[in-house]
Amino acid sequence: LSPVCLGSLRRAASINAEYMGPNKRPSAHKMIVVGGTGCVGERVCKHATNRGHNVWSLSKNFPYSFPHSWTKLYHPIEDFDDKPWPLFMTWRRFNILRPIATDHFMDDLSGAETMVHCVGQQRPTMMGFSKYSDVDKNDEHHSIHEALEQLRSNRVRPTPEKEFEDTNFRSVKCSLAMAKHLNVRNFIFISASGVFPTWPFVFGDKFLDCKQNAEEILSGDHFCQDGTPMNVAILRPKFIYSDRKPITSAIALLHSAIIPDSPVESKLTADRVARCIVNLSTEFKEATSESTSGTEQPASDPVKWIFEDEDIFRYMVDSEEANKEEE
Repeated sequence: LSPVCLGSLRRAASINAEYMGPNKRPSAHKMIVVGGTGCVGERVCKHATNRGHNVWSLSKNFPYSFPHSWTKLYHPIEDFDDKPWPLFMTWRRFNILRPIATDHFMDDLSGAETMVHCVGQQRPTMMGFSKYSDVDKNDEHHSIHEALEQLRSNRVRPTPEKEFEDTNFRSVKCSLAMAKHLNVRNFIFISASGVFPTWPFVFGDKFLDCKQNAEEILSGDHFCQDGTPMNVAILRPKFIYSDRKPITSAIALLHSAIIPDSPVESKLTADRVARCIVNLSTEFKEATSESTSGTEQPASDPVKWIFEDEDIFRYMVDSEEANKEEE
């Protein structure tokens, strides 16, 4: 390889090491974003990091889901803002559906106050094909994942419909279990409105069912491993416009302009939903109460919020106006 190529590879390795460095802001509000490389998840990571939070992204698609064309890593210099925000947070490749983690990794995650579930799949993959591999040589437990993949190859592989259901439903169960184990007080879930469209080749016909089934799990009372009740917020957007999905967003925009009361008539973009989530993450009341002896005890009434499409937009606008007044 030429010196230029070697220099580029060293730079890419250096950037990758910076991405994965843990707890770069140890004293800040700590937030775990499950699915932090997706359309909304990436925006949550950006706004939370720029707000000064200690942000962790856990994604099975890292570092390939928003790659630089040559290094195959996300290049912060190409972000539209001057501040290279990805270098101020922690990115880890982690499949929430196969939660194999070392004690050291869990210790790094401990102390998180908020977990945001941003995992979602709009439709089953065509013929079970995915452009992202489930096993990567850079995985923390590559040999274990590779052995599990070989065992799976000897069995009947899950259908695209089953993987679709796992992504949209079982991932919520796994994330909630992880949050409880880590004593995360606040759990935010991006669901979908009851009028969410089921367009052929765009949205799977069971997309809304999976989201509603996940909401049923979150509807009950939940407690961390230490006995503290968990706060839960559920967001129900009608549709989320994103520049990372230009074709789908263009179809939705055209549909909302032509069809009265279109199910995708929404003001929400991935950026706006993300800003709502970041503002919301610091608004939860501490779910503890003080006893007569002066010690903290779990409160009996944790916070449970449900935000419909208009609520999300209104809350985002109101909270940002309040932040401007404080400045």
